[in-house]
Amino acid sequence: MAQFDVDKYKEISQKISHMEKRSDMYDVFSQNDEACQGLRDTILGSVFDGKYTMAYQPHIDKEGSCTGAEALFRLNIDGVFINPAFVFALAGYYGEEKSLTLHTLDRVCAESIEFGEKITPYFVTTFNVDPDIFCDFCDEYRAVLEKHHINPHSIAIEMTEGSILTDEVKEKMKKLHDEGTNILIDDFGQGEKRKIDDYAQCYKIPKETVDDIDKNIFKRLNFIIKCKSLKRHNKKIIVEGIENAKQNKIAQKYADSIQGYFYSKPIPKADFLEKYTPKENELETIANNSY
Repeated sequence: MAQFDVDKYKEISQKISHMEKRSDMYDVFSQNDEACQGLRDTILGSVFDGKYTMAYQPHIDKEGSCTGAEALFRLNIDGVFINPAFVFALAGYYGEEKSLTLHTLDRVCAESIEFGEKITPYFVTTFNVDPDIFCDFCDEYRAVLEKHHINPHSIAIEMTEGSILTDEVKEKMKKLHDEGTNILIDDFGQGEKRKIDDYAQCYKIPKETVDDIDKNIFKRLNFIIKCKSLKRHNKKIIVEGIENAKQNKIAQKYADSIQGYFYSKPIPKADFLEKYTPKENELETIANNSY
């Protein structure tokens, strides 16, 4: 494997750090073709060699119990943290994003088994999938679940609201939903206005909406309106980005679960199990508040 070019990684990563469209990122990669080929070999090579970890950020219900977690990709090379968005964009540029997504899903499924055994059988792990590869991903997704004997109810696939969800994607999402997989819409309210879909059981209110709800009345009202809109459609709500006690108190009035540094940063599986494995008398509460 080629030597990791730290300087080139930092230079290109900085250029795409504020870009939302993959096409714009791909333009940058194309303009730095030789360097990106080297980064592909070292970064994606490290991933497919298994030299990455998954971290988990908990979902905490109103009673303070952990009912699930978001799985988050983590990669360090030569002591440098590699931005996950960069990794998946680079994989997309070289046509390897589906393989990368399935590779990480395989690890998440293997690790999630222990969450279900030790924390609660109702534990739900959320896993991000880009809509661009979703349709091709679905059949192999089922195979990964079968390989690990994972109940589909134990996984929630996150799709970003700001992404373009084609009719074909929505049709396949509905089919997975009918088969038992939870469908979760991330970044609710951040993209162009869309109807609240029947196939998605749960919506995430993003940190951008939550920031300053403890200090700014207009942001708080906006947050409340979004939550009430979802509740009118009988949707579960996860509120992200909660960082202090006042934000937490406001969010608890509307959220089914809360995610944020107020409770925990993303942590490795071993630390997660140590922190959130409940006592026996807590299990019934968790079951009553699961997805």
